[in-house]
Amino acid sequence: MPTFAGSTHVSPNSIACDISHFLIFIDILCYHSLKINAEMKMEKNKSVATSEELPLSVINYVARTEEDVVLNDAKAEKIFCSDNYIKKHQPKSVLCLPIMGQGKLIGILYLENNLTESAFNKERVQLLKLLTSQAAIALENAQLYQQLEEYSHSLEEKVEERTRELKAAQKQIVAQEKLASLGALTAGIAHEIRNPLNFVNGFADISGDLVEELTAEIEKISEQIDAELLEEIEELLNDLKGNLTDINEQGKRADVIIQSMLAHSRSSSGDRELTDINALLAESVNLVYHGFRAKDKIFNMTIEEDYARDLPRIEVVRPDLSRAFLNIINNACYAANAKKKQAGPEFTPQLKVKTSNLGSAVEIRIRDNGAGIPLEIQEKIFHPFFTTKPTGEGTGLGLSLTHDIIVGQHRGEILLETEPGVYTEFIISFPR
Repeated sequence: MPTFAGSTHVSPNSIACDISHFLIFIDILCYHSLKINAEMKMEKNKSVATSEELPLSVINYVARTEEDVVLNDAKAEKIFCSDNYIKKHQPKSVLCLPIMGQGKLIGILYLENNLTESAFNKERVQLLKLLTSQAAIALENAQLYQQLEEYSHSLEEKVEERTRELKAAQKQIVAQEKLASLGALTAGIAHEIRNPLNFVNGFADISGDLVEELTAEIEKISEQIDAELLEEIEELLNDLKGNLTDINEQGKRADVIIQSMLAHSRSSSGDRELTDINALLAESVNLVYHGFRAKDKIFNMTIEEDYARDLPRIEVVRPDLSRAFLNIINNACYAANAKKKQAGPEFTPQLKVKTSNLGSAVEIRIRDNGAGIPLEIQEKIFHPFFTTKPTGEGTGLGLSLTHDIIVGQHRGEILLETEPGVYTEFIISFPR
């Protein structure tokens, strides 16, 4: 509640000039500095409560009763004569009026005259009351202006926040549609390829059996066949066996690729649930490690796990995120194991998995000590069907799908840090 104070030190005949001067002061205060006064409101409240430049008993009385106080000789008024300010300064005429706005006290006008008694007569009080009514309107306008400005600023922030949310939701929907479309396309292609491939594999097996039967029959009549012709027939049969073996092997490799494509095309329900990332990551590490052990009995690697105990649960699509972790960990194990085959028994494959609580985000780091990724192909690793593995050992869909799941579906981030020949590390973060 602002308090306006003024002091006159002129003769009674010139008090109208002081009133006019005060009117000008109020006019400037209320119409040219509304914003400043609104910002200083609390500071004024605090200073008035402890001010030694005002009669606090008078101010508090008006604030409490909302009544006018007109003192013709302040030091002689019993009710206020004990006030420290009045005892010290001994003002003669004192006027203190409440400034009312819509039935509520919104300010106080205080004036004093130290030269003459009864300076504030009825006419002057009426004039000052008119002044306070104008001041009340000005103060209300100032408050409304401040509220409007605050509301406008708040509305702008809400609009910006809502726009960001809509853009993020749009990206998420696009990513989900992209995953669904890619899944449908991949599944369709895989099924179309699988049908003729099954025939190829089936007839390769049947042809292999027929060659074996033919070989057996020829052996039975080998004594009746010219030796040179028999040798030529055996060479042809061996070539045919080799061709059928190659067809069978390539068919199985194609079938593995199709299985991988179908696995990547499977869509989850898309329902998000609060998930313990530490547990999900540990489960993925365990699955990949034992999967490699099942395929290669001599496979082994050192696994360092550092899971943050204060890691909060976050809402994710658990099956999809698990698939992303499996893809990255599988690549890490493959890279480290491939390097061991080249470097020999002295090299120890290593996998490091770490989670961190960054406050506003959850971070996951997956690092291997494999061959690293050359600079010229680092920008391509998230492209569909791009792979660094030998032909038949990778589809090139793993990291592409992983990027879509982490960035598109979960609004996260995935970064690559690598040093060729030394290590590869994927840094994944999700907002909380």
